[in-house]
Amino acid sequence: MARVLRGDHKFNYKALLGRGTFGEVYRAVSEQTGQEVAIKKELGVPEPNRKLSTGRSLAREYRVLRFLDGGIGIPRPYYFVSGGDRDAMVYECLGQDLGELLKACGGRFGMKTVLMLADQMLSRLEFLHSNNIVHRDIKPQNFTMGLGKNAQIVYLIDYGLCIFVNPNLPPVPGIYGSVGVEMVGTARFASINAHAQIRSQTFSDDLESLAYVLIFLRNGKLPWQGTGDKKPFNLIRMSKERHSLSELCQGFPREFQEFIKDARADRLRPPYHAQRKMFRKALGVTGVLDWQYDWVVKSHESKQNKRSST
Repeated sequence: MARVLRGDHKFNYKALLGRGTFGEVYRAVSEQTGQEVAIKKELGVPEPNRKLSTGRSLAREYRVLRFLDGGIGIPRPYYFVSGGDRDAMVYECLGQDLGELLKACGGRFGMKTVLMLADQMLSRLEFLHSNNIVHRDIKPQNFTMGLGKNAQIVYLIDYGLCIFVNPNLPPVPGIYGSVGVEMVGTARFASINAHAQIRSQTFSDDLESLAYVLIFLRNGKLPWQGTGDKKPFNLIRMSKERHSLSELCQGFPREFQEFIKDARADRLRPPYHAQRKMFRKALGVTGVLDWQYDWVVKSHESKQNKRSST
C-alpha cells in the first residue's frame, strides 16, 4: 500500500514492525529511490493518556537523532513530517532488536555473546553521554542490530524519553535535576535511583540499567520479575536493593559486580574505557571478540543442516 508522506514522496508500506501506546513503526520502501526505510508514526494520544505522553515527542526524538547523526550505532534520520497529532519520522531501517533475537535463541544468550554485546552497548552509551544526553529507557528492545554490511553493529534506538543534562553544573554527583521527579523508563530495568525518584537520572542510571539488561540477556530473567512489570514499582525497587551483588551476578565473571558498583557510585563521568577493558578481560576467558553472536552461529548451523539433508 503506497502512502504519500512528504510532498509527492510515496512509500510502499511493507510491514508493521512494532506498535506501542503512542506510535507505530513500519518497514517501507521509497517508490522514487527504492530505498528501504523505517517510518515511525506518532499517533494521536487519547485525553486520559495525554499526560503520560509528555516528553515522548517524535519531533524531539528526530532533533536528537539529527544532533547525534554520524555516530556509530545511531540510526540515521532522513526527515520528519508534522501532521497535527500524527507526526512521522523516516529513518534508517534496522534489523531485529535484542528482545526478538533472545527469543529466537531460546530465551538466553551465551556468556560470550553477552560480553560482545556489552562492549558495543557500553560504547553507544559513552557516545550518547559524551553529548550530554541521558537515554532513560535502556532495555533489550531499544538495542537493535544493523542490516547488510552493518549486521554486526549494535544500534541504540528510541530517544523519546531522553534528556539533555547541563554540562556546566558543578562536579557534584546527584545534582543534575529537580527533586521529586516521576519514575521514567521501564521498571524491570530501571536503576534504583529511578525508582527512588530522588533526583533526575544521570549517566550512571543508564549504566545500571545496562547491567540489568546484560544479566537478563544471560539468564533470561531478573530476580524481581514476578508478574511481569505489573508488580508495584516500590516492590521492584526493594527487591533490587535487597539482592546482594554476589546474588545478582551469580555465575557471571566478577567484572559484572565491579561494573554495577561503578554504576551505583553515580560518578559525574563514568570510567567507560576501564569498564570496557573489564568486559574484554572477561571475554578473553570466555572466547574471542569475533562478532559471532549466538543467532549468527544458529543461522549458520541451520543452513548447514539444510544442505546436509538435501
